[in-house]
Amino acid sequence: MLVTFSLIAINCIISYFAYKAFETNDRIDRFLFRPYALSRGKNFPGVFLSQFSHSGFFHFLFNMTTLYYFGPVVEKLGGPMVLLIIYIFSGIASTVYPYYRHKDNIYYQALGASGCISGVLLSAIVFYPGMKIYFFFIPVPIPGPLFAVLYLLISFFLMEDEGSIAHDAHLAGALAGFLLGGIFSPKGFKGFLHFFF
Repeated sequence: MLVTFSLIAINCIISYFAYKAFETNDRIDRFLFRPYALSRGKNFPGVFLSQFSHSGFFHFLFNMTTLYYFGPVVEKLGGPMVLLIIYIFSGIASTVYPYYRHKDNIYYQALGASGCISGVLLSAIVFYPGMKIYFFFIPVPIPGPLFAVLYLLISFFLMEDEGSIAHDAHLAGALAGFLLGGIFSPKGFKGFLHFFF
């Protein structure tokens, strides 16, 4: 699972430097995605580095745990390059959509691999729709396809919340991963849809 572990390693390294930057308040813009600044020709490093930076240990741990469990599903069933493509394009989607929503908002900023990870998670479900998802505080496993639909719906309805979680980035990344999963999976969306119909 070379690509999965490589992505985790890159997240570890960049998140460490991001943590040190936030600790000392030294050039933190490099690790933040700021659409307002980008629309004015600035913040280019932040567009890339924010996809691997995290705001704290639990934010980092949750994302890397998800990647650790679901990245190998995509890597095994789709191949290493497919996982890399899904991670990259989910990251692009989770940047482009919030950019157009917030490019005039001087206060908006985001960081974290959650958009990429959401894409990997949903693509894994498309590749292997028979999987069960175990989630905190829920005592029973959730069928993968049902979890995917609930994840998209919850992200959509929470998108207008201007809190500390970038639900629009989660939604965009998840949709990109979902669509790419259907494109790259040998069975397309057949297994996923069979759960509902």
